[in-house]
Amino acid sequence: MRKILIILTLLMPFVTLAQGKFKLKETSAKEKPSWINDGNSVDYIICQVVRVPDFEKAKANVLSNILNEIAKSVAVTVSGEESVLVTEVMGTDNDYQTQEYVQNTQLKVAKMPAIQGVSLANADMYWECYFNKKKQESYYNVYVRYPFSYFDRQQLVDAYNAQEAAYDKRLSDFENMYSSVTSIEDVEDALNGLKLLKNDVGDEDKRIDDINVLSNKFRKIFDNISVEVVENTREHLRFHLSYNGKKIATKTMPSFKANCATQFVATVDGDDFVVKYDCFDCYAQDTNYVDVKFRTGSKVISSRIYIKL
Repeated sequence: MRKILIILTLLMPFVTLAQGKFKLKETSAKEKPSWINDGNSVDYIICQVVRVPDFEKAKANVLSNILNEIAKSVAVTVSGEESVLVTEVMGTDNDYQTQEYVQNTQLKVAKMPAIQGVSLANADMYWECYFNKKKQESYYNVYVRYPFSYFDRQQLVDAYNAQEAAYDKRLSDFENMYSSVTSIEDVEDALNGLKLLKNDVGDEDKRIDDINVLSNKFRKIFDNISVEVVENTREHLRFHLSYNGKKIATKTMPSFKANCATQFVATVDGDDFVVKYDCFDCYAQDTNYVDVKFRTGSKVISSRIYIKL
């Protein structure tokens, strides 16, 4: 019994080896390209993925690796320039901040339109297929050499810097817009624009705090808009919206709800709203009023006007 156990124990590695043995079944070329092993990657990015069961998945993985390497290369170049500027201004060099900046920059570079044109059609590719006859399983090793010169990298660096300058200008334009708001639509456009800018730059961007602060300032404008009555006579109202003591326009028509008056008809005269109504059911001894509401996005600007008979 002991001899049998020893024999079985000795045979186990060979059985396992036989079950798990994959043999080279097919290659994309007769000979393996020298660039796979010689390590010469000047003007190229070389990536590989191994033991991937699906060929299309293997190609997708290696393309993703190439995109990441390109984005990282650009990010490291950009962050190096940024680090020099920070060091000159602050007099310090924080490795952790630099690493974080590289990661954030890499994420933004990966979203750039210029990098979306990267394709395996422009690369040298070699692949191998291994097959296990006993298990009826196969996997692929894929090797890719993608052309990426100093000039290519510099073009992406320039595109990234141009994109960042455009982001700065968008933020600056919104800051200038805040001090010159003339309509409710200006506020809505600014909030929508800042939301898009926030999405474009990403949550880890250095400008995100400024964007959030400015967005809150624009939202607070709604809280400080009031309805200013210019004329209030029997069956006639004239009013406009006011912000910081000045008229603020809107394309939104108001709605009305009164405790006695009916048949409200509003027209626009410049920035003023002229309202006619029927006060047949209103009595002088009563407190007669109309609630005026402007709905804009998720905000409601409202005011109660006591009508005169």
